[in-house]
Amino acid sequence: LVTLSNDLARAIFSLTKNELKLLLIAMAQMPKSLKNKNGDYEMQDYDIDAIARQPFYITKRDFMSLGVDSKNVAHDIRMACSDLMNKKVIVQSPFGEREINWTDSVLHFKSASFERLKRKYPDEKYDEEFLKSLKTHDLLDSLNFIANSEDNVIARVVFTRSIIPYICQLKEKFIEVSLSDLYGFNSFYSFRIYMLMMTYVSTGKIYIRLDDFRKMLGLLDSYKSLKDLRKNVLDIGTNEISVKSPY
Repeated sequence: LVTLSNDLARAIFSLTKNELKLLLIAMAQMPKSLKNKNGDYEMQDYDIDAIARQPFYITKRDFMSLGVDSKNVAHDIRMACSDLMNKKVIVQSPFGEREINWTDSVLHFKSASFERLKRKYPDEKYDEEFLKSLKTHDLLDSLNFIANSEDNVIARVVFTRSIIPYICQLKEKFIEVSLSDLYGFNSFYSFRIYMLMMTYVSTGKIYIRLDDFRKMLGLLDSYKSLKDLRKNVLDIGTNEISVKSPY
């Protein structure tokens, strides 16, 4: 389950579909607020700085849970990691537009790197030289995770501190999205339109100015005719949502 503040769901950003999938899978691992017996949300105590330093790991199996073909999954995650550090989101605030980086660090590594080190130092798991080699590969903090899991860990994401309040332990004005509802989405626009829908799910209708819609999806310079926007964005998104999601 992914939770996003309404402000983030309606924010201005443009990502590739694989970049967004990577972020959503990582967000699903975030601590959530829990409902008490009265049905009210209770905020658990948490340290925002600690969560901002916490790495989230994405496996091939995770990516395939969103409908990625097993033959393409390694390539898709590699492409998702390649430029994610440079991607920003612009959130509207009472004081103006706030520009935030999604991630503080992104690492794509192959399990073969870890296996190669194990073969090189078969009896030196805790040897200083072995740990130094792991640190060089930026695998030190994931050593136990890899050693104790049958999953092939191939991506590591750390969110920026600024993005945490929009995705972690939210109590009001937020959406909940199950990753299973997004299974098989092949277009970034399907994800984005679905997120917008969820912020208006209580009314069942969305009224949004065309210029605002273009801005949210980073389309101010693309599909300038309404015909092209409908064909390449709205129809693709709404058709996928109709066929593949609960709505």
